[in-house]
Amino acid sequence: MPLVRDDDLVQIDLTTPGEWVKVKRRLSVGEREKLKSHGLSAQMRYVNNRPELEMEMTAKLIEGMSFIGLEIGIKAWSFPEPLTANRLRLLDPRDFDHITKAVNDLWDDRTDEEKNASSESTPLLSIMADDTPTDSVG
Repeated sequence: MPLVRDDDLVQIDLTTPGEWVKVKRRLSVGEREKLKSHGLSAQMRYVNNRPELEMEMTAKLIEGMSFIGLEIGIKAWSFPEPLTANRLRLLDPRDFDHITKAVNDLWDDRTDEEKNASSESTPLLSIMADDTPTDSVG
């Protein structure tokens, strides 16, 4: 089985003609684990002299969860500015949602049967896409 490479890319056309991003076709196991675990911070505390695991999500971690998949996956884009984590945050919301849906479809390597049978059928980046519909013009 080959290693997952950063140069095996798929182009996703954005909402404006001529604009695009290129994303990794597949994620490595390390990248998948990073996506699943990003944003969670655990710490042990004692309640009634019994240890309990306390999960904490801060605003900074939650914000980071919205972008970690795209920071990992996007390797090139059509804009003249260099691709950086901060510039990803300047994407148009419709393009962000479009990219997120496309990479969810691309990176979810489960069979349809597995998707239907799984209680964990949530795509990798589902928390990253805004579930509210965007206004369409035209």
